[in-house]
Amino acid sequence: MALPGLLIEYLINGSIALLWILQLVKPVELSKIDMGETLFLIPIAYVLGMFVDVLAWLLTRPLKNEIRRRAAQTVLESTDGQYTLSQLKLFWKEKVEIEKSYPDLNSELSSRSSRDRIARGTFLNLLPISYFYWEQLSFWGPLLTIGALLMWIRFEHYNRCFEIRAALSIREEVPCKEVTS
Repeated sequence: MALPGLLIEYLINGSIALLWILQLVKPVELSKIDMGETLFLIPIAYVLGMFVDVLAWLLTRPLKNEIRRRAAQTVLESTDGQYTLSQLKLFWKEKVEIEKSYPDLNSELSSRSSRDRIARGTFLNLLPISYFYWEQLSFWGPLLTIGALLMWIRFEHYNRCFEIRAALSIREEVPCKEVTS
């Protein structure tokens, strides 16, 4: 992931985290924060975004493994028995080849990964936001949280299918390059 992508991901997730952390630490009306405080909050939001990303990764890892298993199964079913499940899981060499030789595809994969991370962080952030802003959000908080979870699951599934199909495409293409060289 390129630095600008991570910068944006962390700032988005960290800024969302600030919404509920400010209520936890020092209840404040967000509209009353002045420009000086806002500028001070930017680096804090970035660091909070890193924490949110790691915590969201840890909490969703078991579910992510299941999503990835199902995505591999989806791709496997579409290959008419050409590959086994274990072959679909082993595509690190192809990912390196994509990074080296296919910048547009690598950029697409990075963009999809960024979208997944923001969705995952949003899901995690909506849990405490639903709690701290219950009076304002009422049933919308849990509804938005469930929606964010479903959005992340969908993004993760389709992104993994795309990654696997890209790797399989590279796998089929690379041996041809080696033979003609």
